[in-house]
Amino acid sequence: MVKIKEHVNNSKFMIILGLLLFSIILIFPFFVAGQLGVHSDWSFHAARVQQIYLNLKHGEFFTFIGTNTFHNVGNGNFLFYPTIFLYPWALLEFVLKPIEAYLVYAWLLLFVTMLVSYFCMFSYSEGNNLQSIFFAIVYTIAPYHLYLIFQNYVLGEAQAYTFLPIVFLGIYKLLYKDEFITLAIGMSLVACCHYVSLFIAGEVLFAIVLVYFFVMKCNFKKVLLLLIKAVLLFGLLTIWQFIPLLTDCWKQGLFTPLSGFIIIPSMTNLIINSFNNQVSNQGGLGILLILTLFFGWNWVKKDSIDKTVWLSGITLTILITNVFPHNLFKNTIFNVIQFTYRYTDFAIVFLSIICAEGLYRYINSDTKFTVLKSSLLLLSILLLYAGSITNIYERNANHNNSVEVLSHPAKSYKTLRPDNDSPVILNNHNYNYQFSYAALFGETDYFPMQAYYQKESIINHIIYINNSKKQITPIASSNKLTYKLSLNNNATVDIPVLAFKHTTLRINGEGTKYHISKRGTIVVNLKKGKYQLTVSYQPPIIYYVCFTICLLTWGCLLIITFFKVSTP
Repeated sequence: MVKIKEHVNNSKFMIILGLLLFSIILIFPFFVAGQLGVHSDWSFHAARVQQIYLNLKHGEFFTFIGTNTFHNVGNGNFLFYPTIFLYPWALLEFVLKPIEAYLVYAWLLLFVTMLVSYFCMFSYSEGNNLQSIFFAIVYTIAPYHLYLIFQNYVLGEAQAYTFLPIVFLGIYKLLYKDEFITLAIGMSLVACCHYVSLFIAGEVLFAIVLVYFFVMKCNFKKVLLLLIKAVLLFGLLTIWQFIPLLTDCWKQGLFTPLSGFIIIPSMTNLIINSFNNQVSNQGGLGILLILTLFFGWNWVKKDSIDKTVWLSGITLTILITNVFPHNLFKNTIFNVIQFTYRYTDFAIVFLSIICAEGLYRYINSDTKFTVLKSSLLLLSILLLYAGSITNIYERNANHNNSVEVLSHPAKSYKTLRPDNDSPVILNNHNYNYQFSYAALFGETDYFPMQAYYQKESIINHIIYINNSKKQITPIASSNKLTYKLSLNNNATVDIPVLAFKHTTLRINGEGTKYHISKRGTIVVNLKKGKYQLTVSYQPPIIYYVCFTICLLTWGCLLIITFFKVSTP
């Protein structure tokens, strides 16, 4: 028994080592380029990571507001967007140069995605190593995944993509194994990455459970009880993260990201772009999965779960495109997804499962040539990957100098990229120049509504003293902005810093109440004299209580898992 267990462990070790080497091959071309062509969501996430890095450097773990980045106005996007999985990137900046830090972070996303998807498929397939390896590879190199990490740097969704196989496995275990913990963990990890992906995961869960009720005629009460348990565990694991949304965003008059179905790809474009296997948000399935979409029925066993999986993949692919009448739902809660191509994430999960099944059958169709077929298949997959990333590599390497290189910091307010969102080259020399520019997307997300409509004066640090304006430069520190003033007369002072419900003001070290100006900033009445005004954000005590509960719950789950794994 011990020898069998040792053999299994050795096999797992070799597989993990193989996936590690494969992931290194995937990231290697980007290290060769040695620089990045950036645009789209890059500047938003890079500024967030820079702020986290600077706070960690000064001994502050939590980041609540942007003080050194986002133009030093106390931007609150850290309160309302998940940040926890940006910390590895920030930590890497302590030991690596900026470009290398991101590339290692991107490699971690690839490698961890492979590991998660391998072990999820291993559980789902009841120990089929080869099928699990195929699933891990196909799922990781899907063009849409590469689009998220390397093309447009949609990092919140890229992080969530890593954990979607856990959500799938959790749904399977909930319905067929009467187990709710896996689902709660998967949904919690997605929640720590990207709220829109969490919403879509909820849609998928609801739809599958609904179909299961009607088709399988299962025990409704049993499944409902398991769902309730999963929701409760999910709450314990994530509630701390939602506290700022409840206290400082809900009904607080903030400018939220636009809702609506902004981009809806056509089915024709999706199919053509997928066959081209190019990194894209409108054809991100890639050639392997578009073939699976059309021919996967050949690999699906009758009356098996795989049939439901394949049909789910088809349904989600339809949801990506204009074949589905999305505009009928444009005034409903479903429009929060903004871009229907975000359904590609889950479509890839389901189709990759069937693709892995097909590849496994192909390899085992003739055992005499298993090694040869496996080698040719792996080579073909690497060639497909190379074709997918060629344009990104050429953009980054910029051998023909067709991409602008960021040459200097901004002298006045300007977005890093123009409205056409053309890329710009960053290297280790000019990397910090970008933080003097505004993010093209996300710079003003969750501004107070009044502040959003008068953002120019705030971002340009215009302070009003008795309605007379002048420019002032704050002293930035972790979660704090300090302004030094010398007043010759009594004055009403309007400070260019955003005010949220739990924003605090200290005048010469003493806490002071303040009012909100017409432009959504802090205003206070001061007498003649010298002042040091310090604005900071102090979350309610319940935030730290919930954070502690979260840590304890994760700790308990890890201990339980350890004992389950170590027990023969």
